[in-house]
Amino acid sequence: MAKRLRLVAMILAVLGIAAVASAARVGAKSSVITITCQLCEPSATDAFSQSRYQVVQAFNRKYKGKYEVKVQHFGGAADDLPYFNRLALANRLPDIFVSQSTRLQTLSKTGKLLNIAPFLAKDKAWKSSFYPDAFRSLTNPKGQVWGVAEQRDIVGIYYDKALFAKAGISSFPATWDQFLADCKKLKEAGVIPFAMDGDWVTQLMWANLIGTQPGGAAFLFSGIAKGNYAGNPVVVKATEFLKRLHTLGYVNTDAFSGDYPNAANPFLQSQAAMIANGPWMVQADIKGKSAPASLYSQVGYALPPGWTAGARGAIILSANAGWASGTVKDAAKQQAVIAFMKFTTSPAIQLQRTIATGAYWPVKLKLTARQISKLEPLTYNLVKNSDRAKYLYPHAKYGTLQPFSDAWKNYWPAYVQGQMSTSDFLDKLSQAELGAK
Repeated sequence: MAKRLRLVAMILAVLGIAAVASAARVGAKSSVITITCQLCEPSATDAFSQSRYQVVQAFNRKYKGKYEVKVQHFGGAADDLPYFNRLALANRLPDIFVSQSTRLQTLSKTGKLLNIAPFLAKDKAWKSSFYPDAFRSLTNPKGQVWGVAEQRDIVGIYYDKALFAKAGISSFPATWDQFLADCKKLKEAGVIPFAMDGDWVTQLMWANLIGTQPGGAAFLFSGIAKGNYAGNPVVVKATEFLKRLHTLGYVNTDAFSGDYPNAANPFLQSQAAMIANGPWMVQADIKGKSAPASLYSQVGYALPPGWTAGARGAIILSANAGWASGTVKDAAKQQAVIAFMKFTTSPAIQLQRTIATGAYWPVKLKLTARQISKLEPLTYNLVKNSDRAKYLYPHAKYGTLQPFSDAWKNYWPAYVQGQMSTSDFLDKLSQAELGAK
């Protein structure tokens, strides 16, 4: 009997040790804080998605045993606001995701986005590492910050030096009057002067024409959300100049489609001399399979002209995509989210992402000559030259909501074709923007 009791005791002791060990293993596993990320899936075709995925893997390696990011499938579409809005209403927003600044501003009204401002205030070194404008379109009037800028791009105008030479033009125009004169020369030489699409590229030029006027940058940063466009002489002047480019035949015939390829293709096939777009166009298109191998060597990239000499401007896209979080209650997960945001905006990761995507950084970097040699020279030179720009301003799309762009695409053709006055067209845009709020 005594032997049996001793045997039972031994078995219980062994089981107890095993239970403790098992509990220790469970405890060790549960000590890892797991957060989720959407729009971080690997991709063979999307350099941005692939780059985010690689950042996630690097973060997981660095913080192994402490934090782990799990990639979730993104079930939305290009216009991700309805998708994320549904998740917000169901309290299912991911811990980390990426969206445009205007969509984040709208999504913030659900009360389900993490306010980043307190974390920036607490870590002054992290906050000061960014360019001053990096959070501008992600911040509301109360000072709440709804995301961390993923990139900060300088958007200029690409031009074909061979087509310029064909028209007898030796350099990119310095003023809008000179720009107009050069367009005339290009058309007479049988070249489409400027490629547009009725949406993205066309609105880039609208922003350039507004932003290079005194008071234009302020309108694009904040005034655009208040309507009354027809009552703003800066906006009227820019709109009528942009219309004139169309009525004079200085753009492609299918410039009203709203489809970006209708602007890109004429430029890539050396039919159009100029196009406005960001640095990503080099990797995605100019060096891509859809363009001849010789195109890159004949392309220049310049700051937009000014209304007077020496008054060039530049569009700054500081938060066309922002890292946001739906973790508003779990303090431990919030720490993991902020750790990830700090990691992805660290100098080494920012440089790595620029090399991979062609898009530039929202933080201030001091680069060595060796690091600079790894960057695409055409676009990096524009980033450097942007320091000389008199005016810096955002793209119109990032101060407006989707109905604004819908109204633009719907009414721009009628306006250019003389079926609407400037006031009527601008009133339609104002109504669309104000009606969406």
